Amino acid sequence: MPECRHDVIVLLHVLGHSTREAAGIMGITPAGVRSAARFARHRLQRALGLEQGPSGDEGGTDR
Repeated sequence: MPECRHDVIVLLHVLGHSTREAAGIMGITPAGVRSAARFARHRLQRALGLEQGPSGDEGGTDR
């Protein structure tokens, strides 16, 4: 995962900063933080096999 996306995840989800606080720390806009977080979450979901199908259910699993 690119360093910027990693940093966003750590700032938001590990350290508990708001989007605005993370943006100030990183020197980017809040929209940039939201975008980086979205891409990072998607990549983590794929890496962990947690991708969601079109209906919102986890794809590829029979439950």
